[in-house]
Amino acid sequence: IVSAHPDISEKLAFLQNTIDAILSPLDCSLVIRGIATLSVRLDRETANAQAIAEFLAQHPDVAHVYYPGLKNDPGYALAQKETT
Repeated sequence: IVSAHPDISEKLAFLQNTIDAILSPLDCSLVIRGIATLSVRLDRETANAQAIAEFLAQHPDVAHVYYPGLKNDPGYALAQKETT
C-alpha cells in the first residue's frame, strides 16, 4: 500500500510491524519449498484418504462412511467433475 499522507503511512508501518503482516525471507523460502511439493503431498493425502474410506466402508462395525471419493456417496459425481 502506498499513501501520500504521512499519518496513514505511519499507521500502516505500525500495523505491518505489530501484526507481522510481512513475511521474513525464511518464511518466504519455506512457502516456496512447500508449494514445490504441494501436488505430491496432496496426491498422497488423497490416496490415503481413499484407502481409509474404502477400508471403513467394508468394515462390519461402521454404519456409513461420508467420503465423496466413494461411488455410493451422494457427492461422488460432483467430486469427479471437480477433479477432472
